Amino acid sequence: MKSKRDTVCFVTTSFPRYDGDFFGSCPYNFTKELSKRYKIVVVTHGLPKASNYEKIGGVDVFRFRWLYPKNFIALVHYSNWWFFRLITYLISGFFTSLYVVSKFRARYIQVFFTIPSGFIAILVGKILKKPVFVMPLGSDLREFITHPIFKHLVKYVLKEATCLMIGPDELKNYVLHNYGISEDKIYFVPNAIDTKRFDGMKRPLQDLNNDKNFKVLFLGRLVEFKNPTLFVRAMPKILQKNSDISFYIAGDGPLRTEVEKLVDELNIERNVKMLGTLDYALMPGLLSSVDVATFLSEIENFGTAMMESMSSERAIIATNVGCIDEAIDNNHSGILIDNNPESLAKAILKLVSNKEMCHTLGKNARKFIIDNHSIEKSCDKISEIYSSHSNSNH
Repeated sequence: MKSKRDTVCFVTTSFPRYDGDFFGSCPYNFTKELSKRYKIVVVTHGLPKASNYEKIGGVDVFRFRWLYPKNFIALVHYSNWWFFRLITYLISGFFTSLYVVSKFRARYIQVFFTIPSGFIAILVGKILKKPVFVMPLGSDLREFITHPIFKHLVKYVLKEATCLMIGPDELKNYVLHNYGISEDKIYFVPNAIDTKRFDGMKRPLQDLNNDKNFKVLFLGRLVEFKNPTLFVRAMPKILQKNSDISFYIAGDGPLRTEVEKLVDELNIERNVKMLGTLDYALMPGLLSSVDVATFLSEIENFGTAMMESMSSERAIIATNVGCIDEAIDNNHSGILIDNNPESLAKAILKLVSNKEMCHTLGKNARKFIIDNHSIEKSCDKISEIYSSHSNSNH
């Protein structure tokens, strides 16, 4: 007789808006793998044209209604009417989470991001006496550190959580130093991806496959802290020395018009292709089509897109910020650069002139991901943590 599985309710600010969506791929990867071991239900925010309830990858997803903006943007970038929007988010999210946790008799509550989803989960956990496990991914901790109200909300979530699941040492130290959290509350759980899906096998997208130039990719939302204009400003310096290079920009966001205008001003449109936001199903093909993937954020943690690129055996160039140096051993599994166009141009030209190094960096990058960031290994650690707190009440 098959034993009944425990239920885990994921409360997350970020989750795919539809099957095949790139947004929220990190929480989705965890729910997909953990669904082999637990009954998983997800609570996340609704968006225009998104269903209140659906199944994505076999996982039950409940979306709550709130005063969302006309155009989708990450919560951390709200400006107009942000406070009123947040209030509607918290109220609707709280009652939906309370309903889902109660209906499915969830044993554990798992959270991605501290606010607003973590704050909601803590309140629900207190009322229903459920343990709440919080996995801060970094951007929520760093971007709210200077805001007097949000910083206190983040600190409240971190202190009231049953435990924190954190991977990079740099992020752990950041939490200890800036939020005063007890170290014995922090458990090591690395961020992770599906290494079988991003396996490095060649399955190039047709448009890119027809391009015989050396191909360099910028992958990320076109927002200020992701630094897409740095990518563009380095291009003339590169093309002056080698014109057989194509630059691909995959992503969308509020800076798209500025990026396109800069490309025109620099008269480099012949070498630049704006791909926009691609379906997540196309990501393995995109990554297998390029030679180099760049990550130029000013505050980045070791994010999902970078891990997927490394798992796909791509050579990585990244700004040396946050905990990036824990993932990239400079000139072994990638190249670390300073936050300026000259440093980026130098790194790209180095790989253009040394294809063997480009290949070796990709091989070493994939080995690092398999050894340290496979979704199976991270979920093993999560299961161990759940088991050690199986008798806990919040």
